[in-house]
Amino acid sequence: MIGGSAAGFALSPDGRQLAYAATISEGKVLLWVRPVDSMKARSLDGTDGAGFPFWSPDGRVIGFFAAGKLKKIEASSGPPLTICDAPGGRGGTWNRGGVILFTPGISVPIFRVSAAGGKTVPAVPLDAGSASP
Repeated sequence: MIGGSAAGFALSPDGRQLAYAATISEGKVLLWVRPVDSMKARSLDGTDGAGFPFWSPDGRVIGFFAAGKLKKIEASSGPPLTICDAPGGRGGTWNRGGVILFTPGISVPIFRVSAAGGKTVPAVPLDAGSASP
């Protein structure tokens, strides 16, 4: 859960599926996947507290933030895998080269990491003069 509420949705690259974070009746936030031509959605197990989902370029995997980590999960099912730390993750994008650009928090640079995991490095430096307090 991000900031006390479910956050974000993302349309798959082929435009056929929607991934989104939603709160269920017990107050738990999960990641859900729904075909755009259907009203039937399914939750993805192990995505407690998920927010800010984004798709892999092939549309088979969804990246998301939960529990201070950047994670990924197969859209069809399976356990989520941790990619790296992201204490206040606010969004990401995944390129065809297997690189994820993401923001691990507010007022920090954009970072990059391999979709397989590994070391994170700043991709774009933060301009100290334009950062908001």
